[in-house]
Amino acid sequence: MEGGKLSMGKANKKIKERRRFPRKECLSLAFYANLNGMEVRGMGRILNLSQKGALIEIDKYLPPYTSIKLDIGMERFYHLKAKVIWSKVESPNKYLVGVEFDKVQEFPILKYL
Repeated sequence: MEGGKLSMGKANKKIKERRRFPRKECLSLAFYANLNGMEVRGMGRILNLSQKGALIEIDKYLPPYTSIKLDIGMERFYHLKAKVIWSKVESPNKYLVGVEFDKVQEFPILKYL
């Protein structure tokens, strides 16, 4: 929790932000590839971003604990390694995936979001 910030949940309830690095909404392009030996790769959209993780919308299922290579396009391309923390089916061929980066990242654009 950083400064006891509050965020609004889907049900309009006030929820305390517990993340050390709060997420900021954004819409950026991302390319991903599985590093666990299976040939799973594709393109997706970053829906929110922090220095330590992201929420990504993709078209293939990636199970939790999957290690991935992630290329995020913003003011420049960032080439990162990440681990899938959770994965949720939104609809056929649409998945939301929460990932954690292996290292804290400095994204200058976060200052403006």
